[in-house]
Amino acid sequence: HTVISDNGPQCSCGKYGCLEALSSENSIVENVQRKVKQGYPSTITLLEDDPDNINIDHIYRAATDGDELALNTLNHAVHYLGIGISILVNLFNPEKVIVTGAGVHFEDYVVRTLQTSFSRHALKTNVKHFELAASLLGDKADVLGAGTLWINELFKGESSLSILLNQS
Repeated sequence: HTVISDNGPQCSCGKYGCLEALSSENSIVENVQRKVKQGYPSTITLLEDDPDNINIDHIYRAATDGDELALNTLNHAVHYLGIGISILVNLFNPEKVIVTGAGVHFEDYVVRTLQTSFSRHALKTNVKHFELAASLLGDKADVLGAGTLWINELFKGESSLSILLNQS
């Protein structure tokens, strides 16, 4: 819930212009649903005739087919995601950021747009040795990441295997 646009839409947290309200899959879907209801032309209506049932998969499929509404909406969201990532990189200066989620199906498009937005907003000294990459883990990234955190705690002695065994 980092504000990246003073004039952005209201977020579920009550603030305006949060990264969540501009770049999340939910915000992408809500944006497309609203525009389809307003009459914007889109091939998404061939995939789903009820705007309230449009989901992120419909948007990605339409974008694959070159649908202007889908591509513009994704471009807008990815632009703000690039700004959000640049803020984190400017603060923490990591060597690499790995992007996960369904959007990485459009790796070339998403990563290219993300890289452009990021490069425009990040400190030039941070960009020289920085890599922005799409995750190779696909839909399993969240589960594998959570599992890895628990395994690390277990090996550090910060967690006990008995906790897991007692919950069975």
